[in-house]
Amino acid sequence: MSDSVKDDRDEELLLLGALLDDSPNEVYLFDEDDLRFQFVNARALDNLGLTFEQTRAMTPLDLKPLFDARGLREVLAPLLDGIEERVVFRTLHRRADGSTYPVEVVVRLAPRGGRRVFIATVTDISERTKTEREHKVGEARFRALIERSLDLILLADAAGRFTFASPSVTTLLGYSPEEILRFDPLEIIHPDDQPAAGAALGATLGGEEQARLEFRVRHKDGSWRAISAIAHNLLDHPAVGAIVMNARDVTEERRLAEQLRQSQKLEAVGRLAGGIAHDFNNILTAILSSAAFLEECTANDSHARDFASALWYVFEPSVSSCGEAIQAEQKQIDAARTKLADPESEVALLDAERLYIPVTFALGADKTNDGKSYPEYDRLFSGGVKDDKLVISLINGLIDHEPGAELYQDSGYGEWLDTLSEVFDARPGWQVVDVEGGADISSYELQSGKQVSLSFEQIIALNDGTTPSGISSSERSELEAMVAKRVADTWITFELPVTVQLGDEAKRDFGIQIMAYFGHAESTVPFKHAVKNSDVFIYNGHSMIGSGPLDPRNFSASDFPASYQILFIDGCVSYNYYEADYIPLKEGGTENLDLITNGIESPAWRSGFALGRFIATLLDGESASYLELLESAEATGSGLRVVDGELDNTYNPDKQPLAIESR
Repeated sequence: MSDSVKDDRDEELLLLGALLDDSPNEVYLFDEDDLRFQFVNARALDNLGLTFEQTRAMTPLDLKPLFDARGLREVLAPLLDGIEERVVFRTLHRRADGSTYPVEVVVRLAPRGGRRVFIATVTDISERTKTEREHKVGEARFRALIERSLDLILLADAAGRFTFASPSVTTLLGYSPEEILRFDPLEIIHPDDQPAAGAALGATLGGEEQARLEFRVRHKDGSWRAISAIAHNLLDHPAVGAIVMNARDVTEERRLAEQLRQSQKLEAVGRLAGGIAHDFNNILTAILSSAAFLEECTANDSHARDFASALWYVFEPSVSSCGEAIQAEQKQIDAARTKLADPESEVALLDAERLYIPVTFALGADKTNDGKSYPEYDRLFSGGVKDDKLVISLINGLIDHEPGAELYQDSGYGEWLDTLSEVFDARPGWQVVDVEGGADISSYELQSGKQVSLSFEQIIALNDGTTPSGISSSERSELEAMVAKRVADTWITFELPVTVQLGDEAKRDFGIQIMAYFGHAESTVPFKHAVKNSDVFIYNGHSMIGSGPLDPRNFSASDFPASYQILFIDGCVSYNYYEADYIPLKEGGTENLDLITNGIESPAWRSGFALGRFIATLLDGESASYLELLESAEATGSGLRVVDGELDNTYNPDKQPLAIESR
């Protein structure tokens, strides 16, 4: 704290300062009647960006945007009436620059100079709130996945007794979850399968991390159903403490697989008798339609079955049965190769028609993998589609598409707000500068007639669980639905004023904009608008492979600006689909276009945090390499994101360092 502030204090305030300025918490004393601050400690002043003299004319209402005078008096009433010795609540504090941060407030009433004053101890809970928010979102999504999963999920204790069964048990086996918990695990298993199933379960209980088992289970109607299951020993996991079993009904698959094996035998006989006719274009079709491949080289769960016509999407060569099939096929191919007259010019038929052995490609250049390639920061921060501005477009599509569900309940909405929250937290000062069509996204009237005003930060806080003052639980759900409906399918533009300095150039004023869109993303309209009008394009949603609006065949050269761009498509597996075909459409090709795509399936969960950290890292002024940018976006757990078009980039942070400061 400056000496001038301390000089302004009277002797009592100097004593308070000596006692409280070193406190790790913010401390405020304010008058019982007019609520004006009498003392604010150094920790609070530093966090708020205010001087002590400025606070003397202020009250808590100047710092708490979620409260009005009536609401604050209601919170303090138990102290004034002598009902409570202290009150505790959470809210937001607003800094001098307009940014907000979450706080936990403890208020007491104490005598001072013949009067009473309120003493508020305030803790900045930004990190705690972020952790709680991530945990809450993760827990809610995990619960939704469990409840809606078509697979059966069972938990068993250390004695092997079932303690939980997911609702899907009724669809699969006819029993209610309560009924299945009353059975001994082996009681409803076919007698012929009980020894193997019991041994597998016993091995898991004995300490093995994982066991695969297949057995027949008696349906409630008396029929036998073939079940494939994986049991994981998570007894020592503090958050689980159980054996976790994922099981699914494979009765129909086993029947079809047997039919296919019989037909393949007959087909092989006919082919040998009639001579060999081979069409290379049919190889992929054979692979994709192979029930044996689905069974042996995928997780063989409901997710894998959903992609039975595109098995490359869920191919898992690490599965033990797949490894055995690969080894067997390799031996057959090696034997066939020894019979070739000229191995340099001939290919064995078994080699050409191989089903299991994958072809391996190295995705990503050494330069990028070594952290030596960079976005063209000098071009991004010189102005591209707009003079003196960097424009980032962010599109989040609907993810769940649940019939009858509100928009705010769609996980895509939460991911969209998570991205913006991460960016806003990393560099405060963003303001809404434009809403498409002039829509009002800040004022809402509930059915009760209550008027609610929300900043966009409060919209994010609402989604994270913060209830505005004076709003009931049912009204909160009503408000969330109204907000999501108001902002959906609408472009909202945020801007952060900064100064930028590149190398030896003079510092100059600059603006960073985010054009954000959440909602229905089935047409090309929002995508073409974003690509044409942004320097960095980011999409988070379904890949919609082969039919989606982002299909490069829907675009022409006129849909792209002439300036340098980065396109980041975070949609499940997007490498094979998007990697190559945009480049010929862009003027200058890779000189003006960098692409980031996913080489393997990237889960939607936590993708909002991941993309928020990607954007925040891009804007932090540290000139992160592409390797560092991809690492910043690893919250989703995606292990293979690929950058293309970056190898001809020329930016070097050592020769032209970048400095970005808020203003």
